[in-house]
Amino acid sequence: MSFISELLHPQLRLEITGLFPESVINGAGAAGIPMGEIKSGGAYSLTLSLEKRYLPRLERICRQSMCSLRVIKGADAGKRLLRRRVLIAALCAALALTVASGFFIWDIEVTGTERTGEVLRALDEAGLRIGALRFGIDAESVRSRALPELPDIALLGLRLGGSRAEVQVLERREKPEMFSEASHTDIAAAKNGVIVRMTVLNGEALKTPGEAVTEGELLVSGTVGSLNAPARTMRAAAQVQAYTYYELCALAPAETELKHEKAALRYRFALIAGKNRINFYLNSGNHIDECDKIVYEYRIGIKGVFSLPLVLVCEKYTRFVTERAVCCDTEGMKARLTELLEGSIQGEVLSSGFSVSEHDGLVSVTLRARCLENIASERKYE
Repeated sequence: MSFISELLHPQLRLEITGLFPESVINGAGAAGIPMGEIKSGGAYSLTLSLEKRYLPRLERICRQSMCSLRVIKGADAGKRLLRRRVLIAALCAALALTVASGFFIWDIEVTGTERTGEVLRALDEAGLRIGALRFGIDAESVRSRALPELPDIALLGLRLGGSRAEVQVLERREKPEMFSEASHTDIAAAKNGVIVRMTVLNGEALKTPGEAVTEGELLVSGTVGSLNAPARTMRAAAQVQAYTYYELCALAPAETELKHEKAALRYRFALIAGKNRINFYLNSGNHIDECDKIVYEYRIGIKGVFSLPLVLVCEKYTRFVTERAVCCDTEGMKARLTELLEGSIQGEVLSSGFSVSEHDGLVSVTLRARCLENIASERKYE
């Protein structure tokens, strides 16, 4: 209690001078005025500490005792008192806001899927949204209402804690395709090529090594005829190795405008309270041209514990100047084409070569390659 009293009622340091300064002390004690740290300053003076609210009464006692009173420390106590009271009021308001925020949902975290927007819309229609009263949310009811709106979601877990809602999502997996050995399938060419060798396990071969085939052309038939019995169908199986040929091209501008940052930066700040935004700058509708804009958002709260409905927004504007410069990286384009080729074949690259040309301000890099790969693909019949 003494700490709170000192915080609300700051102390003044006073000096009393006169023939009998002790009489002031005696009179103050008789009047019930609390004093502290009384020290003698000589034969005709002494110092003491006193709360500001008792100063008028002590001044009357000093006049009656023919003594003078001077404040030697704490003359700006009124301003400090105001600052302290403002600080206490701000702390109390922050505490009250923190406690009150726990009754509402201010942060919804979705994990386990990249379709966060779709999940949040379904949860909003089910009653879970930013600013919703936490005690009015039934997790089981929200799940049962949201899942029918999310056909690709197999499981939806919801946990409420403080002002946060954690949503765990498990996406539905497609059933694996089932094959039966008695099913009717053919083997067709997945790509254009020249057949090198064929290994037929089931079915009747329709092509021979050395023949050129086009994409979609039948290589092995799953319908096998017989001289003494009707034709029967089966699941054809084969490996068909063929030479395939690729021509991949990449284009890029020979020159472009490069940005160089200027020293001058500009910042704008705003506060989002709930669904309302408060801008701490004027002319918010004006655009800042010739600048790059980066927005930083800082949610007030403790991550994973609680969140307040307050988000501090900092917008950073950087002004640039541009100049023309060579930007084409032919080696990088060649590496990208090689990576693209290797990711699109099912075999090996036998030979490859590049050609580079420039026309109308564009640089063209062309990759030509010969590969050996399996071009057999199944064609099913219902």
